[in-house]
Amino acid sequence: MIPLKWIPKGALERMVVVATVDAMKALTSDSVQIGDTVRIATSATTDVDVLYYVIPLSDASTSGSDVVSGTNFAFVPYSAGSATNAKTADSAIAAGKLSSSITIYVKDNDSTNSTDVSTDFSGNVTLKLPATIKASITGNATSATSATTATTANGLAKYLTITTTDVAGSDTTKLNKWKAAANASVNISANGLFPKIAGTCTTSTTAGAWVDVTMTNAFSQSGSYMLQIKEGNNYWTGVFSYTTTNAASGDTDTDEILLHSAGTVADLYRIYARTVHVGGGAMKLQCSTDITTAKSLTITARQLI
Repeated sequence: MIPLKWIPKGALERMVVVATVDAMKALTSDSVQIGDTVRIATSATTDVDVLYYVIPLSDASTSGSDVVSGTNFAFVPYSAGSATNAKTADSAIAAGKLSSSITIYVKDNDSTNSTDVSTDFSGNVTLKLPATIKASITGNATSATSATTATTANGLAKYLTITTTDVAGSDTTKLNKWKAAANASVNISANGLFPKIAGTCTTSTTAGAWVDVTMTNAFSQSGSYMLQIKEGNNYWTGVFSYTTTNAASGDTDTDEILLHSAGTVADLYRIYARTVHVGGGAMKLQCSTDITTAKSLTITARQLI
């Protein structure tokens, strides 16, 4: 075997490792020769682990735009050309973007509605849901049955009530969506968010005479109420207080309810309303008018507080 020291440098093909591109450019014939390979291996440069082939400096101008010219030599980067298929890749130093854009779709259950975005992943991508999403939803809403008794818990029991009379078209299927929940704070029993009291009153043909309101359902609790009196397209509205405690014996006090009116004939005559304490009995509502023509009035009251 011939020792390497006896072999001329020009006959040897070597790989020289340097830290940076600048260090490679400064290489002299003492370190490399034509045909050698230079490897740049350092984490401090983007050219980490790049291989260059050493060529004469005079050939730099004719060897491609990616040639690096140094002081004594030129350096051509090794190229893998193009690969039709790569089965595995241990790592990728950097990937700026895809060679061509792809389209990403976001679709609902049966692809009726969708959105899409095209990207080459050169930047962030925002995926948005379709404006309308078609899906099948199952759970208590489909299996719930209507509550047979009022479910009462804390706080809202005196305010939240529902019956078929207040559901559009008496649609009992809507009520069937309500279920008595163990932790709820509701009372599903009557009509609407607040207890509703209904009645009628036909005024006297004697102006100023007071007539009792005939109640369809009774006041079930004390509190503050909103009153609406309706006759045709005319409305009178006021606020009053009511108590379910029977009045003291002999108590006949009355309190008139201030009414605000609106409608086509509301300025032609006046409607009045008041509460009356009935000694030994429950408070009641009365109505009156300032004309001698009897008026059929529809009375509605809802508890506020």
